[in-house]
Amino acid sequence: MKFRIYFTGSNGLNWALVDDMPARILMLRETQSIWMTSDSRSNAARKMWVEKAPSARELQKDIHRSLRFACRENQTALQQIKRLARGRKNSDMIQNLSDLAAQGRKCSDDLKTINFDLSKLDKASQLANELAGYLAQFTNRKSAWSENRKIRNQAYTHLKESVDTARLFGKFVFRMDDPRFSGYASSYSRSKNSRHKKNSKPSLD
Repeated sequence: MKFRIYFTGSNGLNWALVDDMPARILMLRETQSIWMTSDSRSNAARKMWVEKAPSARELQKDIHRSLRFACRENQTALQQIKRLARGRKNSDMIQNLSDLAAQGRKCSDDLKTINFDLSKLDKASQLANELAGYLAQFTNRKSAWSENRKIRNQAYTHLKESVDTARLFGKFVFRMDDPRFSGYASSYSRSKNSRHKKNSKPSLD
């Protein structure tokens, strides 16, 4: 109560700001946890993508080359097959895998003539579905991570404003060599000032 009188008397600190600090601290703690959780989930999806995408790209190339060779005398099918390898985006690769698997089933007789393993078509469909899920998960989590980070930063700023205001009043109230003065000084500022003083000492050289 004594400290409250110090601050809210002639010095004008709105004590409601101090009363609100626990709620602001709790908000920062909760938003920090949500942010970190969304980041870990995004990392899990990214890890699975990195693990499976290289083999999916190799399978895409293998099926495409095999189809072009097996259907080399079928101009209608060949024109369709050539269009299936376009695009460099991750989403293009996923769509190409699915389309190549479908085209491969249409041309299964031609593929058999070159002893192509038709089970690769099922594998391509499976990988397309899996990678589509990982990509959607990663994209959504990335968006959520950015939004959660924004909210967390807002909570931090909200708390910092009240802390900085209380520190400003505290430094003024206890400015006359009161032992409590040091409690309102920023440790970061003290460290920065100390380094500045140390670096500014005249050299003896």
